[in-house]
Amino acid sequence: MLARQHGATLIFLYIVDVSFAHGLTGKFDIEVVAQDLREIGKIVVEQAKERARAQGVSARGEIREGAVAEEIGNFVQKHKDLDLLVIGEMGESLREAMAPVLQDMAQRGIDVVTVPLH
Repeated sequence: MLARQHGATLIFLYIVDVSFAHGLTGKFDIEVVAQDLREIGKIVVEQAKERARAQGVSARGEIREGAVAEEIGNFVQKHKDLDLLVIGEMGESLREAMAPVLQDMAQRGIDVVTVPLH
């Protein structure tokens, strides 16, 4: 694993974004949806950390709430020593929203790798 070879610490970021449910309030209780997504995030992040540690890689996780592109941008700004961002496939709207973040990362010399989610 690349992270182990370089002695890197992995940070798994899970973002709870309930924007898809806005306007559907008659069908969904937004807070219930948010709580369910937070619980899923805790499980996903914990499993990812366990897998990394099983490979001898230091790992931690963060769960944030808000718009995905904005929260990734905030994360990148917070972690000044970030070398690489690995992100799942982005749909067109997320790719557009991420454009300024990705441009900033390119200017700072931070690589971005997109991986398929299948």
